[in-house]
Amino acid sequence: MDDELSLPELAGVANFSACHFHRVFRALTGEGVAEHVRRLRLERAAARLRNTSTSILEIALESGYQAHESFTRAF
Repeated sequence: MDDELSLPELAGVANFSACHFHRVFRALTGEGVAEHVRRLRLERAAARLRNTSTSILEIALESGYQAHESFTRAF
């Protein structure tokens, strides 16, 4: 979850083309790959905000956001 997850890389692991993988993934989960990864990262960040004393900026940067403003908007 911390590394960049590209659609072609994920599709390769599943042995599908990128288009087919995205279509199947959306059918099974109800959201696109990028949306799914973004949601999981935000859920993990929310848990860290709730359970640690780590600063919002540090959690935002670890979650892949460039600034805490965009991180806050995502919530």
